[in-house]
Amino acid sequence: MINIHIDSEQCHLIVEGHAEYAPKGQDIVCAAVSALAQTLAAHPCCSSRVDYGRLHVWAERPMKEIYKAFEIGLCAIARQYPGHVKIGGVQ
Repeated sequence: MINIHIDSEQCHLIVEGHAEYAPKGQDIVCAAVSALAQTLAAHPCCSSRVDYGRLHVWAERPMKEIYKAFEIGLCAIARQYPGHVKIGGVQ
């Protein structure tokens, strides 16, 4: 299970775990979540770090609309694959 914690007020995202939807290298759920989270983390207005298998991403306030778009995408994946992605902390 991929666990995602979203703090919309602070524009902070934490992603951890594995979807276990398909074998390693074929897991489309992991690939989708990873692509969204890593794209946000790579944005020049974001900071990120990985610790103990968790990806933390912080967006600056001017990024709120872009951050919200990523939040919508992650929530859509969680709705489509509820047994593999869990979202918590959405405000």
